[in-house]
Amino acid sequence: MLWVICGAGRFVGKTMVAHKLCRVLDESIYVKCGHGEANPAKPKNFCRTLDELSQFIDAVSNINPHIVIESNAYAKTGKADIVIFLDGAAPFANQTCFRADREALCELADLTVTIDDGFENWLEVLSKKTHGLALETEVLREISWILDEQRQFLFE
Repeated sequence: MLWVICGAGRFVGKTMVAHKLCRVLDESIYVKCGHGEANPAKPKNFCRTLDELSQFIDAVSNINPHIVIESNAYAKTGKADIVIFLDGAAPFANQTCFRADREALCELADLTVTIDDGFENWLEVLSKKTHGLALETEVLREISWILDEQRQFLFE
């Protein structure tokens, strides 16, 4: 299952949410597709292009049932099973430059972490999107709590 984390800009918590998801999804693996250099303090799975990312996914998909991808670009491909969008709040406006495609990313997401979204909505969407994948309700609840913690961080 391909889980994609995308966001409104820098400092909205994409990496944090991705790592927390990996902790609750058994046998998951994290990968980031982005610009610049890999950060030695973060996991080593770093791709600079969508082609590199596709090769990585092909290489690990038989080993890892859950691949957590941090990538705005991959969110737009339509290849993800679940896209999670993290919005930004006014207090972050001075620290982050919101992306020009912020609204488009939000619209294509299955789950959005915005000021208006909440736990029950996320749980319902997760239940529908993962139907038949044998994810326990408790795991879905943990994922919803992760998103709620991030919503609180961003908007409260």
